[in-house]
Amino acid sequence: MSSGNIHNPVTALSEADATGAVAEIFADIRSVMDIPMVTSIWRMLVDFDGALLPAWEAAKVVYQTGEPQAALLKIEKEAFFPAPEPIDASRLEAAGVSKDDFKIVLSLIDAYNRSNGLNLIALTALTVSPSGPLANAASPRLRQDWVPLPRLLNRQEISESTWNVLVNLHTLSDDSGSPGIATVWRHLARWPGLVELVYDGMAPLAREGKIEDAKSSVQAIALSEGERIAHLRPETVSIPLNALDFIASYAREVHHIVALCHGVSRWLRNVKYV
Repeated sequence: MSSGNIHNPVTALSEADATGAVAEIFADIRSVMDIPMVTSIWRMLVDFDGALLPAWEAAKVVYQTGEPQAALLKIEKEAFFPAPEPIDASRLEAAGVSKDDFKIVLSLIDAYNRSNGLNLIALTALTVSPSGPLANAASPRLRQDWVPLPRLLNRQEISESTWNVLVNLHTLSDDSGSPGIATVWRHLARWPGLVELVYDGMAPLAREGKIEDAKSSVQAIALSEGERIAHLRPETVSIPLNALDFIASYAREVHHIVALCHGVSRWLRNVKYV
């Protein structure tokens, strides 16, 4: 597999295809992080020889302190998240999102916000120098009940027109030039009308610089919290250097989807179905 494919979430190993030790690690990730699916960072690490297990073992120590959960709550409370002008349920219904679909959409976005947000914090803590006051072990967040989520669509199952919308939506927040698109948008592609609404609502905010402001807000808190939590990571981390570099790059970049997707969540939660 080329280095470009390794860094592309679209080509990452799917959970359904994981077997043996990899499937066991994925199950542990879901349990410890309290998430209903394994996001792309862990699935991409499978392609780095000898990386997935030591990376997860190191991150697991950090997660079990409860500090990433507490830090994510701080981000959700204190960071700036722009949202488009309110819409009503009739707009979503016209876009093909029924009342039952809407519940799934909100849970799906919540799942990615939790997973991406926690990974932002924990993987920052694994890859920066400890700084600031020593973090105290916090009480882990109460576990969440997740509704069953639909299968993630493959690239070939998404029409070219919808794929173009996903690419445009992704680039509203990601200017890194990295390949692929954030997996959350591909998961939402089951509702092509919805992703069009999201793009149409968020694009003006990007032009006004508000999404960039949100990214900066999230990144500042994540770095500060990650440096504190870094005191709690294992003393020895045996992750291969190329994988550690990849993890550090991910931790520096994932704030963009955390910022944009939280804004989408706050916007949609104002919609009331009768």
